[in-house]
Amino acid sequence: MQLKYLLSVIIPIFTICLSASSQPHLSLNRENLDLGEIVWKQPTSVEYPVTNTGNQPLIITDIIPSCGCVVANWTKSPIHPGNKGTVTITYDAKLLGHFHKSASIYSNASPQAIRLNFTGVTVQKPQNDVNAYPYIFEQIRTDKNEITFPLVYREQHPAITMNLINLSDQPYKPELMHLPPFLKITKNPHILQKREKGTIELTLETDQLHEEGLIQTSTYLSRFQNDEISKDNEIPISVILLPHIFQKDKQDIPVITLSETNLVFNIKSIDADEKSQIITIANTGKAPLQIRKLQVTHPGIEVNLKRTMIQPNKSAKMKITIQKNRLILSNDNRIQILIITNDPDQPIAIVNIQTQLY
Repeated sequence: MQLKYLLSVIIPIFTICLSASSQPHLSLNRENLDLGEIVWKQPTSVEYPVTNTGNQPLIITDIIPSCGCVVANWTKSPIHPGNKGTVTITYDAKLLGHFHKSASIYSNASPQAIRLNFTGVTVQKPQNDVNAYPYIFEQIRTDKNEITFPLVYREQHPAITMNLINLSDQPYKPELMHLPPFLKITKNPHILQKREKGTIELTLETDQLHEEGLIQTSTYLSRFQNDEISKDNEIPISVILLPHIFQKDKQDIPVITLSETNLVFNIKSIDADEKSQIITIANTGKAPLQIRKLQVTHPGIEVNLKRTMIQPNKSAKMKITIQKNRLILSNDNRIQILIITNDPDQPIAIVNIQTQLY
C-alpha cells in the first residue's frame, strides 16, 4: 500500500519536471525602446528580433497592441530551437507630442505574454529622421543590417556605405568586430555624439579573396563600449567573386543553358526525409563548357553532377536533393545553387530554390 502511494506521488512529479524542462522560450534583445523624434503622419515601424532559446518549436499566437494606432505583424510559422523570427510594430504617428505605446506578445512559451514598450515624440519637423534608419541595435540605428557585394570581378574594389545614428545619451564609437581582412573600413566621424549621424564605409579588397564564387561570413556592430558578439548584433556579409576569363575569339566560346533556374520543393507533400529534382545543364556554345565549382547556400541541399566538362551541343544532368529535417531545423527558405563556369558571358549561373516548410 505504501509503495503504491509513493509511486503515485513520484510519477506525477517526474512527469511535471520532464514537461517543464522541454519547452520553447521566447527571448528578446530589448523590451523597451525610445524611438526619439518621428515625423507626424508618417507611420514608423520597429522590428524586434525574436529568438527561441528553448528546446521545442516556438509559436507566436497573437500580438495585442495597446491601441488602434499600433499594428503588429510577426513570424507566423513555428520558430525552431536556436532560430529567429521577427515582430514588427508600426505606429501611425497621427498625433503630435510624446507617446508611450505597448504591445503584448502571446505564445506557447512561458511566460505566456511579454510586453513591448516604445516611446518617442511626434513632431512636424524632426531634427533627426529616424525612419531613414530602420534597423535597431540597442540605441544605435542603421540603414543596413547586411552587407552584400553581388557579382564582383577581382580587379574591382566596390564600396558600401552604412549610415547610422546615435540615439543614446552617451558618445558612441562605432566598431565592427570580427571584420574580415578583405574589407577596409573608414569611419566618419570616429565618435558620434548624442543624436549625431555618421557613416561606415566598407571597401572590398578583392585581391585578399583566395577563392571564386560565394564567400559568406559575418561582422558584429558594437552597441556600446566593451560589447560582445551575439546574434543580436550580427551583420551578415556575402560576396560573389566572378572568375576572370580570357577569351581570344568571342565567337568560339561556351554558353551555359539551364533547363530550370527556379525550383520549388513543397515539404508538406514529402513523406520521405529526402526529395530530389533534376535539371539539365546544356552547352549551346562552340567550345567546351567547364563547371569549375558548385556551391550551395544551405547545408540541407546536396548537389550531384557527374560530368564537369560538357562538350558543345551536349548536356549533363544535375541532381538536387533536399534533406527535409535539416531544412526545417534551419527555418530558412532562401536557397541558391551557384554554378561557376568558364562561360565569359555567364561565369556564374544561379538556381533559386523555394521551399514551403509548413
